[in-house]
Amino acid sequence: MEFRHLRYFVTVADELHFSRAAARLGMAQPPLSQQIHQLEKELDVALFHRNRRRHVELTEAGKALLPHARKILADVEHLPALARQAAVGDSGFVSVGFTGGATYLFLPTLLRRFRDVAPQVELELRDMGPPQQLEALQSRKLHVAFVRATHQSLDALSDLAYEPVLHEAFEVALPTNHPLAREAYTPLPLTELAAEPFLLFGRPTLYNLSEVIIGSCVAAGFQPRVVQHVSELQTLLALVAAGLGIGLVPASVKNVQRSDIVLRPIAEPAPQTELLMVWNRNETAPAGIRFMDVARQVAKALAVGVHPANLARIAS
Repeated sequence: MEFRHLRYFVTVADELHFSRAAARLGMAQPPLSQQIHQLEKELDVALFHRNRRRHVELTEAGKALLPHARKILADVEHLPALARQAAVGDSGFVSVGFTGGATYLFLPTLLRRFRDVAPQVELELRDMGPPQQLEALQSRKLHVAFVRATHQSLDALSDLAYEPVLHEAFEVALPTNHPLAREAYTPLPLTELAAEPFLLFGRPTLYNLSEVIIGSCVAAGFQPRVVQHVSELQTLLALVAAGLGIGLVPASVKNVQRSDIVLRPIAEPAPQTELLMVWNRNETAPAGIRFMDVARQVAKALAVGVHPANLARIAS
């Protein structure tokens, strides 16, 4: 069976007249009849009831075949457009790795924006720790990942590229009954935390920013008294709320409404954190590249203070 046979069949089924169908197809009637006979012979069924005036009716087999033939023709007609969409990243598949710290501001904003500009792209979101994300990028199991990691840890991985997409200061998470929580909007000198028990997010490895916090405290003149390391930021916030210590967290955490903690800004020079977009240098998937381009647009907009609700105004 050839594609043209289905086109001839659907045209005759539309006209229910061989001569009119032949004229519509720009061919003579006898060759059209021969083509339909070939199709019927190949299928081993009659598709039309014929009469002497060349008027025809669909058989039950013809009626059953017609909707499927129409769908096949429509799908084939759409193939060029689908190929063009895939080539420019308007369709396809993107696998995105992230950690919990990306979900407070940047990632939800990016996902909403990407859905606006490329709704046909299928997204797979994978909540993974930074080491697992980097391994997945190296093995090409992820197209892109969003991590909080040191530049040094990523520079050691020559097959990966990265760039910051969100810069933000750390703020101090305090239980609501803590004396330092009374002036929530006044920047707090880091030295006032010297006697406090510290809760740190992440293990002290190159893959997280514990050493940034510790280094900032040391630069301020004291060694922080770390009482607990936790692997999840939400766990840290829960332990702060329970009064087990204080924690330094990215400022975007304030987007999570919690009544049992207070976030207080740190006086300059406040320690800073970055959310990094990381990808494999050999990444060529158009949808993945499109996703990263939109991430850069969102990063640029947030950097100049555009409210997430107004990101639809960004040029695609």
